[in-house]
Amino acid sequence: YLNLGSSNLGYGINAILYVEPYLKARGLWRFSLKGGMGLTWLSNPYDASSNATNIIYGSNLNVPFYVGVTNYFDLSPLLSIKLSGGYTHITNGGITLPNEGFNFPQVSIGIEQALSNYRVPPLPHYVSKRSRPDNQYDLTVGYASKSDTSYTNQRHIISAIPLYSRALTRLNAITGGGLVEYQISPLGNNYNMGIIAGNEFIINTIRIGQQLGYYIYSDFEQPDYLFQNYYFTYYFSAPISIGINFKSHWFSADYVCIRIGCYI
Repeated sequence: YLNLGSSNLGYGINAILYVEPYLKARGLWRFSLKGGMGLTWLSNPYDASSNATNIIYGSNLNVPFYVGVTNYFDLSPLLSIKLSGGYTHITNGGITLPNEGFNFPQVSIGIEQALSNYRVPPLPHYVSKRSRPDNQYDLTVGYASKSDTSYTNQRHIISAIPLYSRALTRLNAITGGGLVEYQISPLGNNYNMGIIAGNEFIINTIRIGQQLGYYIYSDFEQPDYLFQNYYFTYYFSAPISIGINFKSHWFSADYVCIRIGCYI
């Protein structure tokens, strides 16, 4: 539950799916990275007649993104104290404007009661192997929809991302590739091209990536020629994947995209 602090912003309810790779998984103190995304319902979106001062979000349904760290202090094999810190961004990806979005840090403290002992066994009994080849080539295509700045015309965005990733460890890879976008709008069609590079976390059949990009060609003026791309990909049947991308220009969301792809 989110109390947004004013009557024109209202309140929100979050439902987030997390993944949590451990960086230190043994001993009385454990440490992990934590990332997640999901759905947020916000109660009082922009309305030109009744709520024109709310330029933060223009739709009830939005997408939250979370990244943070968690410390565990074990009291027993099944009971731990948790101390977490993180950062959340909430946006609808520009599907409905206005869409300034929320960005806020957060800290939390809690208690975890485990149903069974999930500690990692000692190193001699733990087989560390990669769940994918060292080198992987992916091609994904995606679709997104967003409003233009007049709040009236809807843009449809078809994109393709050819991507190379090089695994450095069992849990981490570096990535590089390109982005091609074709935007269809009642005001005219256009396309953009860019290059991207970044980092990817590998969790069995799940990939979580963060990338920085640069436009090498654009049919129209961009807010900034640097952009960011964040993605969550699930390989449900080798080599086929499905996922979701969030593209932004610094603190301003561009769009949220649904993707399907394959690797070789």
